[in-house]
Amino acid sequence: MSRAKRIVHVTFWSNNFFLIMIAALMTITFGGLFQRLSLILGLDLVLVIGIFIMFWMLQRRLDVKSYKGMYWVSDERERDIALKVHSAIMTGNTYFLYGLLLVIFLLMHFGLSTQRFGQILLVIVWLYLIAINVQYFWLWNHYDQD
Repeated sequence: MSRAKRIVHVTFWSNNFFLIMIAALMTITFGGLFQRLSLILGLDLVLVIGIFIMFWMLQRRLDVKSYKGMYWVSDERERDIALKVHSAIMTGNTYFLYGLLLVIFLLMHFGLSTQRFGQILLVIVWLYLIAINVQYFWLWNHYDQD
């Protein structure tokens, strides 16, 4: 497995971890467990530790020196793959924003409370972040056929 593919794997799984932790924090907050400050602080601590582990893996095990630009790319083939994946994801982001505008327009006509409206939008955005992370991983593996 190439270095770029290992970096893609690390970032994919760390993104999944962060999304799950953020979803847990959202569920605790909206689920009425907000009074359990120790639970929230514990999840925050796990998030911070997860960030340090991800940076440690990228710097020590995968030899990432800088996070500017396409730091995971080491040759022309990988650069072409990264640009194809980036292009597909940016196109998907544009379509998501158009769809989100339509969803917001439709939800405004249901007479929802402000809190329910915000919760629905948070769930939609959270599900989209999961979908875009899976798309990133799938596209990279699709274009990077060794």
